[in-house]
Amino acid sequence: MLHGIFASSIGFRVGTGCQNLEFFMHPHAIFLDVRNNEGNRAEDMATRSGHYELAEIVRYYKHKYHAGRDSTSERSLVPFHIRNFLLGSPGRRRVLFTYMLMVSFGWMYPYLWFRVRNTVVRLSPQQEIIFFLVNCILWVCFFKEYVTDPGYLPQNTIEYEGSMQEIFLESRELAAAPFPSAEDRDGKPQLCPLALGAFKRRARSLRQKAQRLCHTCGCVKPLRAKHCGQCNRCVDVMDHHCPVTNNCVGKNNRVWFLLTGIFVLISSSVTGYLAFMAWYWSPKTWFCDIFTWILLFSGWTSALNASVGTSSSSTRPPYLSYLGPSST
Repeated sequence: MLHGIFASSIGFRVGTGCQNLEFFMHPHAIFLDVRNNEGNRAEDMATRSGHYELAEIVRYYKHKYHAGRDSTSERSLVPFHIRNFLLGSPGRRRVLFTYMLMVSFGWMYPYLWFRVRNTVVRLSPQQEIIFFLVNCILWVCFFKEYVTDPGYLPQNTIEYEGSMQEIFLESRELAAAPFPSAEDRDGKPQLCPLALGAFKRRARSLRQKAQRLCHTCGCVKPLRAKHCGQCNRCVDVMDHHCPVTNNCVGKNNRVWFLLTGIFVLISSSVTGYLAFMAWYWSPKTWFCDIFTWILLFSGWTSALNASVGTSSSSTRPPYLSYLGPSST
């Protein structure tokens, strides 16, 4: 039975699949070691299909089911809990968030404070205070955007039930309506343009009402609201799902996201200047010079491809369609 469920759900996106999987995984944990006719378990099927996070959840529940009778299984859950604590749960990983914190506080700030500040670049007390305040405001805005509810819409609302009933009744009335035609002088049926236009407008209005419904959240989406496949929630005035904070940018936290971007630009400009001065005045070898230029060229080409390159690509995102036809 579990293999049949896996066969139907393994094609879903990992973010949504992992969340849906937890609803039925625990009651059927006893079947996790059952093999199909080909000798594959549910864990093997998920791994072979490339859904490694689904396979990780299967292993977690399998160990959790046997943990009450085997202390070895309980100990085997420790790496899973540590990884979830640092990187987030499967389907909601925050790898970029953890990586940015490690690079910023584990290398960049100590290097600037203990090496660049004291040996290469001499900053005045006023400059140090300004740089410190800019970075403090940056991280306050960043964590504020990270923890703020982006504007999740309520789930399983009465408005959704009423809209479903209204759409169902209108669709039945539309299906039972007579075909918009009339007989000519010879008694042959002909289309009536005015009645056909009214029929199309009514069908279009019904389709627009149905598109505003989210059957996953059980709500009616207002304008500019969108369902996020990563968060598995509808967000009011959704902009995008930020991979760094692993949180949506919506109506309630978009100001903090904008402020974070502004202060990141200021801080990174100052940090880039300090890093360049440290590189310029430090003793270097030919290998250091070549490696530095390779890194700079790689970063420049990546930024160029992410910004300008998208406008001339045939596979550019739909939100760049206003730039006009592609040149390739």
